Amino acid sequence: MKRNKILVIGALGMLLTCGYLVASAPSKSTIKKRKLTPQVPVLMPREALIPTPEQVAKFQGDNNDPARLYTIEPAPIRAEVKARTPQEDKLFEQATAIMLRERPVPPDRVQFFKWVDEGDFRFKTCGWSAFVYNVTPIPGGWGIRLKVWPKVTADAQIANSYYEEYTWADGVLTYVKGYGNPKTPGKMVHW
Repeated sequence: MKRNKILVIGALGMLLTCGYLVASAPSKSTIKKRKLTPQVPVLMPREALIPTPEQVAKFQGDNNDPARLYTIEPAPIRAEVKARTPQEDKLFEQATAIMLRERPVPPDRVQFFKWVDEGDFRFKTCGWSAFVYNVTPIPGGWGIRLKVWPKVTADAQIANSYYEEYTWADGVLTYVKGYGNPKTPGKMVHW
């Protein structure tokens, strides 16, 4: 019985050694490698920088990935949001796709909502929800305003919100400023 084990172990060792030697041997390929020449960078058109609906679905991810817990949608038409034209709807959807791709989390937003994680609550922040609240044309791109609030780990909702202003020009999203919603000051939680 011992002799059989020794033979099996020896054969396995030889098999692994042969496999290593074959994998590490230099290739004798007859295919010639072409030399790469430096090329001028190609600028993508602005439309190519806006994710497609399929890419947006990929960005949304699933609820098991904390980095993907970021929901953004155009602000719904309600009391303080006026009706939009079809062109404005398309602009809002494009801005939403850009924000979903970028998923910004500026430090002052985290500072504004730090009371959620530092408070004596039964919940913590586990992601972000946002509405694209306003999209305005600016020279070379758009100004985008978000209304953001944290998602939490319990059956509670944070009633406070935070406005953030961004510029998007030439495929670059730039954070301008953020401020708390004056209509919801303080710490507000709905159970």
